[in-house]
Amino acid sequence: MQKLLIVEDEKSIFFLLNSCILYDELGLELIGYAENGQIAYDMIMEKRPDIVITDITMPVMDGLEMIEEIQKRQVNPRFIIISGYEQFEFAKKAMKLGVRDYLLKPINSVELNNSLAQLIQEISENGDRRILLRNTDNHKEKMRISYIMSILYRDIDFRDMTIQKINRDYHYSFQEGCFCFVTVKVDYYSDTVIGIKTHITDNLIMMIRDGFRDICHEVGVAGHQETIYAIVNLEENKDTMEKLHTLCGHVRASAKKLADDYVESAVTVCLGKAVTDIRALPDSLDAAIHLLDMRIVRGVDRVLDIREYGYKKGAEESKYILPEQLLYGLVEKVECNEPTNTKPSISAIFRDALDFCKQEDVSVYKTLQGVMLYVFSVVKQKGNFPNEFMDVYQELSLELNNCSRYSEIVDGLPEKMAAGMLKFRREDQPGGSLIMNRILEYISRNYDKQLRLEEVAEQVFITPAYLGIIFKKETGKNFTAYLTELRMEKAKELLLDVRININEITYKVGYNNVRYFSRTFKEYVGITPKEYRRIHANRIY
Repeated sequence: MQKLLIVEDEKSIFFLLNSCILYDELGLELIGYAENGQIAYDMIMEKRPDIVITDITMPVMDGLEMIEEIQKRQVNPRFIIISGYEQFEFAKKAMKLGVRDYLLKPINSVELNNSLAQLIQEISENGDRRILLRNTDNHKEKMRISYIMSILYRDIDFRDMTIQKINRDYHYSFQEGCFCFVTVKVDYYSDTVIGIKTHITDNLIMMIRDGFRDICHEVGVAGHQETIYAIVNLEENKDTMEKLHTLCGHVRASAKKLADDYVESAVTVCLGKAVTDIRALPDSLDAAIHLLDMRIVRGVDRVLDIREYGYKKGAEESKYILPEQLLYGLVEKVECNEPTNTKPSISAIFRDALDFCKQEDVSVYKTLQGVMLYVFSVVKQKGNFPNEFMDVYQELSLELNNCSRYSEIVDGLPEKMAAGMLKFRREDQPGGSLIMNRILEYISRNYDKQLRLEEVAEQVFITPAYLGIIFKKETGKNFTAYLTELRMEKAKELLLDVRININEITYKVGYNNVRYFSRTFKEYVGITPKEYRRIHANRIY
């Protein structure tokens, strides 16, 4: 029996891991569970496990520190790292420390047991050469994928990246020339089991590698959340991008034929910006992802090329302004208690927003998410949001993310949004609206911080402008005047205790400058803080 130790600070994840492992089939024995690296270090030194499964981020001592300390003592269990995509840089360092494998969250039980089986076989056969080579190949492929994910999640500093460094650290063979990101997205229009989706994705990855290899120096491919991301490295000449565009068309046609054998679907290939500096690959990815977003208004089942449509970096910041006439028609229906008849108004709003996105070439998903939040915040009378509000918004956001066709958004989504309004419509709360209660409670808990109107608005999911309107209506004061009054009343309470000096009081009520605090206090109370304390403070404690 091989001995196993699991190191994980979250008990729920430990229980999940433990339930996934096929102990009897693998011939494994769990000898313990450690909640941090220091406890794990002590257990390893005492019980000498053969395999250790460990998280990276943990209290007291993290996973990498624990591995380094163990290696200094010439103790060499096989380590498996559990990590997320955002921790790939840590995982890369772990590989340099001799970690044999790492697994990505969410945990896949098949992958976990396969990894354990390989390590057990390696241990049993005393490091058979073929196993080591296979593990090396797996490691190299994971490192290649990690580079793509690092670009996707922006978790490395690209300013210091060179072709030589990337080739060395991530096992690529990039050459000087041009670099480009290509994204491939399969949209499924009928219920599909996960196994079929995985099969399609795996075959698509092989199609891309094989299809691009003839014209490319190097191809790197990664699948993530039903989208495939590929880096292609080509010669820099005038025909390069035309050849790549043609190959993208072939890949799309082959992928469409493959997917259609199983399910109704659409396959869209997006060709990003070609760059000659490998450090500019994030710009190429941004352009490809932008085209993927825009397939809703540009059309699916085709190749979208950034050279045809263009991409202005920073265009995502453009703001859509909802036409007053469309918003007024929707508000009128809701206020008249006709939420079931709001679908035509919502459809009109979505059509206008989509037309704006197509004309201005800005993100469809970000724009429509903003529209839904704004509509919800305005149409609810007096901002009276119940707890279900965010549940409705999140449900609709998920629905939006699953939309890829214009008709799905202007026909299907409005009906679900209208139904959502029925969920959170209720009679006004006595004693002021629920949203104002939340606002005042948040201010009461955070008046000692540098509060801004924008920050408070974010807490209740409405715009700052709308918050300013309802704040004045409900309290009779604007936000700044209310916050100042609250701070001054708190300061008066604190000044009664002579054990607290005025400098300390300044910070306790949210000010960073004693002079400014004193001046504000005098404007509000009529006397300085010192004078107030001299008159009112109780000096007997």
